[in-house]
Amino acid sequence: MAALLGLSEALSLRAHGTLTTDMRLHVLERMELARLAIDATSAELDCEGERTQQAADYLASQQAGLVQLVTVASILTAAAVSVASVLLSTTNASPALQNSVGIGGAAVAAGLGFATLYVAPTIRFEHARNLLRDIWEGPAQSHVYPPIVWAYLSRATFSNAQDAPIRSKIVERFRVLGATDDDAHIRKLLFEAGGQFDVAALRAQASLLDQVKAEVALESQELEALARSLMR
Repeated sequence: MAALLGLSEALSLRAHGTLTTDMRLHVLERMELARLAIDATSAELDCEGERTQQAADYLASQQAGLVQLVTVASILTAAAVSVASVLLSTTNASPALQNSVGIGGAAVAAGLGFATLYVAPTIRFEHARNLLRDIWEGPAQSHVYPPIVWAYLSRATFSNAQDAPIRSKIVERFRVLGATDDDAHIRKLLFEAGGQFDVAALRAQASLLDQVKAEVALESQELEALARSLMR
């Protein structure tokens, strides 16, 4: 962390004595800039996650309304068929007609009932500045994350076991949640400019953003440890 902030010299000097006032000011300046970068990135991830979750809640509300409408239509159809069957039986209608009305009405009611399982409205949701793309693709330099944050996510040194970058571990969790290399449609929605999202895709994206935000926020612990080493 000291190397990322350009404070290797300060760390070396602190190991052999007390830092000068000028060096302490330099340390505070560099650490404050790093803290601002981390906070700004966390805030952007949080904002994007909230935007995604709001869209998911809106779409879920629309879906619930459609399901309720289809369910009511199914109940009314079943009731209408029952009434029609009774009326036909009391008017001495032919058995063929009664059977046709009963079977046809039951089929319509059943079809409406099954339709509730397939009510899946979508919404156009775009994110030109996609905060998940670089996490998934792992470029050498990120266009959306500050260098201090991207170095933390992409260097194995900062992971607990120091065996793989934090970014790689996030990608593994992404795959558990369904963002696989085999599903081109999901990859396009989550890691490119967006498109037509359903509720499940929106909630998956919100969850992925929350995971990245949590990892970025943990970089503050590294800053705190460095501050204790330099400023005690």
